[in-house]
Amino acid sequence: MSIIETLDAIVDERSLLKHPFYQAWNAGTLPLESLRDYAKQYFHFEAAFPTFLSAIHTKCEPGATRQSILQNLWDEEHGDDNHLALWLRFCESLGLDAEEVHASEPNAETRDLIDGFSAACADGNVGEGLATLYAYESQAPKVAETKIAGLRKFYGFEDERDYAFFSVHQEIDVHHSDAERTAVAAAATTEAEARGLEEATRSAADRLWRFLDGAYAGVCN
Repeated sequence: MSIIETLDAIVDERSLLKHPFYQAWNAGTLPLESLRDYAKQYFHFEAAFPTFLSAIHTKCEPGATRQSILQNLWDEEHGDDNHLALWLRFCESLGLDAEEVHASEPNAETRDLIDGFSAACADGNVGEGLATLYAYESQAPKVAETKIAGLRKFYGFEDERDYAFFSVHQEIDVHHSDAERTAVAAAATTEAEARGLEEATRSAADRLWRFLDGAYAGVCN
């Protein structure tokens, strides 16, 4: 298999859509309070995401890859409808105010996710950092599509403005993951580099899965 086929197989093994938390969301059996708790936890990851991109960007040589990372960072941060603002709008639609979300504390699984992504992007090489983001962004379009369907069908979401965060990522992460795919493939010039990319992808996919374990723990209790 090519390196990208290998990485995609690793991600598919830990596909977020296979997790019981998202399956409950998409079946309409997830309690609203669990959605609210998840929204507060995810806020911390979304707030940190631009710093992952910045860390990779600072190490990247001039050229197409660095430009694509900058575009991704711009998409995250610019304007009134930046991605964190869109997430807070989703939180508001769940009955959470911004102050409450900002004051929330990340649980152990959320902290592990943020710390793992931060270390991979800051301390790993460019390819490993991008493989880490690829483990997340390659899944995002399909995850966003199913989340929207669940919100509309089971949770009373009718105003597109309330789930705009997911609509945006359904489209934009197609382009982001395509750029990451190209850069990661180019980074696998030796067997050692390929192994590093595989390890980074597996670690990221596992941390994302455990993040949902943390969100789902409240449902099970």
